[in-house]
Amino acid sequence: MKKIVALMMALCMMVCCGIAAADAEVNWEDFAGLAEQLELNGEWVANEEWNAGFYLPAGFVEGEMTDEYAEQGVLSYFYSEDGTVQFVIMSIDLPEGATDAASFVDALHVLGYEDAEVVIVNGYEMVTYTNTDADQLTAISVYDDGTGMAFAFSPASAEGMDMLASIMMASLLTYDEAVAVVAQQ
Repeated sequence: MKKIVALMMALCMMVCCGIAAADAEVNWEDFAGLAEQLELNGEWVANEEWNAGFYLPAGFVEGEMTDEYAEQGVLSYFYSEDGTVQFVIMSIDLPEGATDAASFVDALHVLGYEDAEVVIVNGYEMVTYTNTDADQLTAISVYDDGTGMAFAFSPASAEGMDMLASIMMASLLTYDEAVAVVAQQ
């Protein structure tokens, strides 16, 4: 956990220096060396069914799926070994009329999520926002059929969670891209 906190502090300095700002492009290549330097000793998790992959720092384990989770749209979830934080991947339906990232941000603003914004992650538009009622940070890939894939990190109020979510979000790739990264290692 100390390595994660150190990484978060380094990322915070990068954010403060303007390397990662709103509406900026976030690329895994910009963070991969830092993750290696900090010896996070993570691994790539890729799932062809949800066409996504990401870097999971050491100290996280995959939770056991239940029928109840699946009915709620949960595709997978991970939690820290000490049980203090979790990362959930879900399939969601967007608010009516939200069929692209910009319209989804507009819908979130109407719902009161003032920090909602579009961020380009590894070349793909994602919408990020904080749900203070649920105490979670969320990044969502928006699909033109009115659905999306949510990557939710909680609790948002946990010390350093914003930076942990940032490093993991920066690693989000398609399944094929994640498999290619693993093959290069």
